[in-house]
Amino acid sequence: MNLSSFQVGASGGNLTGSVVIGASCPWSVAGLPDWIAVSGPAAGSGPATITLVVAANAGPPRTATIVVAGDDVTVTQAGATYTVSGHVTLGGQPLQGMFMSLGIQATGRFQTVQTDANGYYSIAFPAAGTVYLLEAGLPGYSFLTDQGGVTMATAEVLPFGNQTIDFTAWLNPAIGGLTAGFPSAIQPAPAAYAPGEIISIYGSSLCDAVQPASVPLADSLGGCRVWLDGTELPLYYSSPGQVNAVLPQNAPVGGNVLWVERFTDSSDSVLAAIGDNFSIRIAPVSMDFVEIADGGDTILAVQFQDGGFAGAGRPVKPGDIVTLYLTGLGAKVQTGPDGAAPGVPDAAIQQPGVLVQGLAAPILYAGAQPQCPGLDQIDLQLPQYALPAGKTTATFAIGAPSVSQTNTYEVPAVQ
Repeated sequence: MNLSSFQVGASGGNLTGSVVIGASCPWSVAGLPDWIAVSGPAAGSGPATITLVVAANAGPPRTATIVVAGDDVTVTQAGATYTVSGHVTLGGQPLQGMFMSLGIQATGRFQTVQTDANGYYSIAFPAAGTVYLLEAGLPGYSFLTDQGGVTMATAEVLPFGNQTIDFTAWLNPAIGGLTAGFPSAIQPAPAAYAPGEIISIYGSSLCDAVQPASVPLADSLGGCRVWLDGTELPLYYSSPGQVNAVLPQNAPVGGNVLWVERFTDSSDSVLAAIGDNFSIRIAPVSMDFVEIADGGDTILAVQFQDGGFAGAGRPVKPGDIVTLYLTGLGAKVQTGPDGAAPGVPDAAIQQPGVLVQGLAAPILYAGAQPQCPGLDQIDLQLPQYALPAGKTTATFAIGAPSVSQTNTYEVPAVQ
């Protein structure tokens, strides 16, 4: 054969070569694969022109070595090229500038394009012997696609054939801040939170729906879940910008992390996005009290036995039995299911102390409020205090000795 090798494109075609041989010498073509044929006789004698017919290649590049008149002849054919394309949307609107990466994981080689102004992308790829992986990426977003009725973050692209794969983008939930469930207008913001405490999480794209909860509290609300170091939190309220949750009663003291998971709908069957970790510190006790408005002032909520609240129009006096409401008394003697109302009194393991005008107030009960998960109460009797001349408030100093916390309030009072 006058040529030892041929190159042919993916579309195939005819390859022609000459057999240079003596007039009476026989020759033949042998070792043909199923994608190469001979046009005309495959054997003869003397000089001849041979035409090889190469079929179109729908797969990856391929090579065959055939024997012509005793010589090896190599035929190499290019592989086919295909296109994967699609549309990327966020809330039904096109998402521009999103990165689409296509490659074979084992090779570590990926090609990347960006979506255009209308959210469309197109990537050409050579046919291969294994599937490609298609991923969408943009900081702050997660992406989902549907393949065969299964929703996933990474699409498998068949190694041959043009394909269309659409993606839906989801904003990752982002925690921006954290407060106690009863943020104070008087006391400094807490540096830590207690096991079983109600907390409010603020941020963006936290949940899909504004939804209050009912007791017992569920771990899922409004298409989202909140986690503390691998434990799901019962939820009181959900919205895109705020989630109210109850910390686990067995939350470990020290540094911990919170994160939010967002689902495609309230069934929680398909995870759409996961937020970054947010640091939170857990202390044995972190008292945060309910406060109320009294005229133009904010004061401690002090409830009388008849259900009314103390204020300028109804001051407290020595001997009154009152209740203070708060969250953050910490672990209780009995540990029930997270998110469930205790149903019965359950005393706090670490008991607080209350001074009224410097005198110790007898604590009648300090522990869980029986009807509301995460809510605590302190029942006390006011001591026989005295007020300085002209003073119209009694100073309440409520302390948690184990964490050196003291919350001080001025409560309208008489003597």
